[in-house]
Amino acid sequence: MGTNFYIKLKGREKPVHIGKSSAGWAFNLHYIPGICENLDHWKDYINNKDNVIYNEYMQKVSPEELIDTITMRGYKGDTDGSFEAWDQKLTTEDVRAFERENHARYDVTTGLMRHTDLNFTVATPEGETYDLIEGDFC
Repeated sequence: MGTNFYIKLKGREKPVHIGKSSAGWAFNLHYIPGICENLDHWKDYINNKDNVIYNEYMQKVSPEELIDTITMRGYKGDTDGSFEAWDQKLTTEDVRAFERENHARYDVTTGLMRHTDLNFTVATPEGETYDLIEGDFC
């Protein structure tokens, strides 16, 4: 489960997949070689007023809302303490089992699961709240 985000670029008919947000995970930011290879590249498209951002439910999303969705996750987005309360309920055994079953690792600095499957994961920038994922993963 999660929510996919897309951008309709001015002058282009087909939308481009930006990435996927799933609770408890780093944001899956789509890595497109030579076009969008990091968050700064994506911000150029996201902040362009001629482009339209929306989610898989066809709801329009503002540039600010999407940037927050990507960057304000885990501990960085925990304004009311609810994430920390949830995180403290996890046992080491729970985390290790989940990591084994899901090609993931728990990042203690962000409180998020990070992808480790090298067939798709290009980078997991340290301390950031997103992973760069290549290929189709909607």
